[in-house]
Amino acid sequence: TATSQNLLAFINQQLLDSIEEVSQGKAEDHSRFADVLGKKMRWDMLLPLEESSEVMQALYEIFHAEEGNDLAGAIEAVLGKDA
Repeated sequence: TATSQNLLAFINQQLLDSIEEVSQGKAEDHSRFADVLGKKMRWDMLLPLEESSEVMQALYEIFHAEEGNDLAGAIEAVLGKDA
């Protein structure tokens, strides 16, 4: 979908930007990446939520998509309709 393509492009660019900012000393490592073992093999990158229309759109589609959405239904079943 367009949302998944936009989100992937955003995440890939965010990763490149975050690596560059940390390596140049413009940002602290912990402000861009969660603490994980094996950092040479993978990253747990922290994504901006409200600041990113791509992330917010993806979350909206996950939680507010069409009827029968399994994730939204599961959350509603556990937390109630107003969750």
